[in-house]
Amino acid sequence: MPFPVLSRSSDAFSRPQSAVTFRLRDGGALDPSGKGVIVMDVIVPIIVQLIGGAIGGNVLAQVVKNLNMGPTWNTVAGIIGAWVLTWIAGRIPGLDGLVGAVATASGDASAGAAAPSGLQAGALAGQGIVGIIGGAVLTAIVGAIKNRSAA
Repeated sequence: MPFPVLSRSSDAFSRPQSAVTFRLRDGGALDPSGKGVIVMDVIVPIIVQLIGGAIGGNVLAQVVKNLNMGPTWNTVAGIIGAWVLTWIAGRIPGLDGLVGAVATASGDASAGAAAPSGLQAGALAGQGIVGIIGGAVLTAIVGAIKNRSAA
């Protein structure tokens, strides 16, 4: 897979000569146009859930002071918790509609074929909410384990 290469013109921000192509397990490209461009329909939902997780982890740590591990570790635990809970919610029938775009973002070709294309406002809101909850839950679990081991 070729890496993006900047052209050697005087413009340092010129368009790369080649682009990275993401592939599904069955070999099909995520980009329906076949141009090898990263599809924003996949990246935006992931960013939303990760930001939600970071917010959830830090807010919980500020509300419950004895679970606070510092801003960096609260953010890390929140991001991981958001990703895990969003992935789990996407696999549970009934909750998969709440985080609808996760099926296509995870590379599941069968679920992605049935999902509507384009960014869905409801799916983005659901991913943000599930991200906040997942971030708060994992931050609480890790903070409790840290406090128990320190005592």
